[in-house]
Amino acid sequence: MDERMPRAGLSAESVTREAARIVDAEGLGALSLARLAQSLGVAAPSLYKHVKGLDDLVARVVDLTASAFADALAEASVGRSGKDALQAIASAYRSFAHTHPGTYPLIQRSPHRRAFRGRGGADGATKASPSGKGEASGKTPPSETARPSGAACPPPTIDASERIVQVAGAALIGYGIPKDSLVDAVRFVRSALHGFVDLELSGGFGERRSAEASFSVAVDLLDEALARLGRA
Repeated sequence: MDERMPRAGLSAESVTREAARIVDAEGLGALSLARLAQSLGVAAPSLYKHVKGLDDLVARVVDLTASAFADALAEASVGRSGKDALQAIASAYRSFAHTHPGTYPLIQRSPHRRAFRGRGGADGATKASPSGKGEASGKTPPSETARPSGAACPPPTIDASERIVQVAGAALIGYGIPKDSLVDAVRFVRSALHGFVDLELSGGFGERRSAEASFSVAVDLLDEALARLGRA
């Protein structure tokens, strides 16, 4: 059965989502415009109607992932506070990292004031040249092969990154942490959770004790530390 998306279903969003799926399934190094076009069942030049090139595509994947990550944390913590909220966020964090092993690492860098990508047309991409190569600016299109895993990728945009911090911060309000210490608390929690899942996903844990049990202990320790910070 051919599961490739029909040409009529393409948009900047659908192209980005398919690219993210490829990265999660095969790794960033597997992503190229040719690979993406094959998966979508279209010719590679047609992708330039929706994205400017590979760099733009990867940037869109990063922002899509950051937004989805923030949504997952927000949904898990809504209506909760204190340790209940912490446990919910920790579980959602770990689950997201496991479900998105390729895209999750891409959102761990702090954003910088990168130039807003130029956009034109309904899908937010520049128009392709008559040759179909997206060369309207007269510049050679970027490489069609993605950076290998671990190479430098654009961080999330400031809005996407700040939303993750805001959601995490809101979930920790129940601990009564002073406002000027809340950023420290969020960084502490993110560092602990990221360190755990990064080691877990890379096979850094042995089998003497289940990762699930160790994660539960880690969350308990986070709860104790945050409670102390709230009493300070």
